[in-house]
Amino acid sequence: MIEVTLFAEPESTLQVSERKLKKGEYFPDSSGLFSITDIGDHIWRISRSWDSDSRIEIIKLGFTRSVTWKILIKNKHLQIYIESDVYDAMRIKGGLDPRSRVLKITFKGDKERIRMLIQELNELAIKPPYEFSNWRKFSKKFGYNKDEIIMGWKEWL
Repeated sequence: MIEVTLFAEPESTLQVSERKLKKGEYFPDSSGLFSITDIGDHIWRISRSWDSDSRIEIIKLGFTRSVTWKILIKNKHLQIYIESDVYDAMRIKGGLDPRSRVLKITFKGDKERIRMLIQELNELAIKPPYEFSNWRKFSKKFGYNKDEIIMGWKEWL
């Protein structure tokens, strides 16, 4: 078993029921307070296509529930931790822009399964998940540069 951590910037968000997530159920709900990203949604759907018994659970909720959180998606092949945080607070004006977030995605499991999931995720993405709208702010907050992030992803594609 290996562990791989990658960073990504989402393109969009999807409201889901926080109450149902706490019970381990994934239920899109336009009035939901919990805001999962397109990348989280893609990972969940890929996981479910591999194993219908996949589970999702909230590990941590921050003060701003729709922005700072950590979830676990688990199936018989992999454990995927997705942690959401803000790196560009200027984009929050007038509503939350998903591109103000960074996702730290940690995959644990078999190397080939991780590679398959990352490749499927990249195919589903509108833009490459490793492209950030503000590299300078991302680097300042997390300490990684553009080349490190892109090479981390390309190693698995």
